[in-house]
Parts: sequence; structure tokens; C-alpha cells
Amino acid sequence: MNRRGLSNLPLIVLTILAIGLGILGIRFSGNPFAEFIERLELATYDARVRWQGGVPFAGDTITVVTIDDETMARLADDPRTRDEAKWPFPNRFHAQVIQRLHGLGARAIGFDLLSFANPSRSLYQFEDQELASTAANFGNVILACKFANLGVGTLEYQQQKEKGVIWQPWIMPAAPFRTLPTGYVNVNLDPDGSVRKFLPDFKRLSLFPIKCLAGETLRQADLP
Repeated sequence: MNRRGLSNLPLIVLTILAIGLGILGIRFSGNPFAEFIERLELATYDARVRWQGGVPFAGDTITVVTIDDETMARLADDPRTRDEAKWPFPNRFHAQVIQRLHGLGARAIGFDLLSFANPSRSLYQFEDQELASTAANFGNVILACKFANLGVGTLEYQQQKEKGVIWQPWIMPAAPFRTLPTGYVNVNLDPDGSVRKFLPDFKRLSLFPIKCLAGETLRQADLP
């Protein structure tokens, strides 16, 4: 081999190595290397994100309101709410949250709760309409919805997913809430159980896009 050939040897070796890794990483039934290559790529992705300084977050424009153990304890200690300090909450509680948050200047409210997919228990069904009316009066209240996990893993599902088209059933809110904006909350887990990406919207039956809850909330709040 002449000197010119020797000078190109590292490039040739790297090219062969890249092609080999690409072939090993191709997903097909029985490929023992695909998962290893994917995990390696995810590890390098995490390292690149950390090296770049992470993902900036403007925390002064978004507030997270949680339902936690302290919430349950305070409701249980209050005689007015003691009997209803259990999940799911009566929808008048959520209506009061909407009123208070709008009073504090909230530009949009995204409810990351799937309890609205079913109507309330018969004793509280009148509160469904109360919540729907309160949300409609204030505007910019977005409810979480999801795609049912049916057919995941099938070839047809994977092909449609790669096109951004989801053929799964879309679980809508109960009837009183269907005039309100919605956003999906499904996430795709990587092999290590972490969430690194999501589509800003899905196209259902190729007819219209369905935005994720976060994206729809930002849109309603007129935030970038």
C-alpha cells in the first residue's frame, strides 16, 4: 500500500466501523445489538445535553400547582371539606381552583388530570356542568386527554407513528367538558425509562392535529 493509501487508512477504518455499527443497530427481530446501540446513543445524547449546559427553563412564566399529601391533610382538617378529602375530588374544588388562579392573573390553566374522562359519581354530577361553565366563562382552561394504549408494538402502529399519524382511539373528556380545549398527555419512554422527546402534535386519521397539553396551554396563554 502506498503512502497515500496509508494516509487514508484511519478514514477507511472509521467509515467501516460506522457502517458496521449502523448495521448492528438496525432494528429487526432477533438483532441482539440493537438495544445496546440505542442505549449507547441515548447515553451520548445525555452527555451532549449536559455538556451544552442543559435545557434552559423560564420559570417565571409557568407555575405548577400540585395535589400532594399536604393538600389532602389540609382538606381533612377543614370541617367544610373533611368528608370529601379523597380522590377524585368533587369538581367544585377544581372550579374554585380555576376562579382563584384567574384571580391571581393566570393566562391559561392546563389540568393534567385524567379524571375528567368519566362523568362524576351520581351524587356530584351537577358539579360537572358547574366546572364546565366556570372554565368556559374564564376561557383558556385546557383538559388532559390521551390516546388509548391499543395496538402498541404492531407494525402498522409503528409505521403510522413514524408518520405522526396515530390510529389509536382518542379518549375524550366526559360530555359536559367536550367544548373545552384539550391536549394529549401520552409520552414515549426510551428503553431506560426516561422521556427525552415528544411530538408537539399528533395527526389523528390525517385529518387534524391534536396538540400536547403543554403546547396547547402555551398557545392559549399566547406564550412562545
